[in-house]
Amino acid sequence: SLGRPVDDPVTLALPAARRAGTGWVGAVLAADGYGNLITSIESARLEGGEWRVFLEGRDLGPVCRTFGSVASGAVVALVGSLGRIEIAVRDGSARDRLRAAPGMRVEVRRRS
Repeated sequence: SLGRPVDDPVTLALPAARRAGTGWVGAVLAADGYGNLITSIESARLEGGEWRVFLEGRDLGPVCRTFGSVASGAVVALVGSLGRIEIAVRDGSARDRLRAAPGMRVEVRRRS
């Protein structure tokens, strides 16, 4: 009753992050309904240590465990429910604050 069944769906692969030195380079894939930026960098790639996130070369700070790690209105990078690095603004929209769009370069570097 919702339409024709799809017998041959087309699935598209998400862009993969690539190794860059001791870190990873990827891209913003999308923004969710809250304005959080979902990236192509899978958290499983970040083995041990501390990591910093950069959006178009701008240092956004370390990867944190929770939104509560930063003050209201601050930018935070964390592991989202999809297992990818997400960039957010606590109590706000990273999409709006950072004027971000899909395709923007994201880099995660090991913190020295």
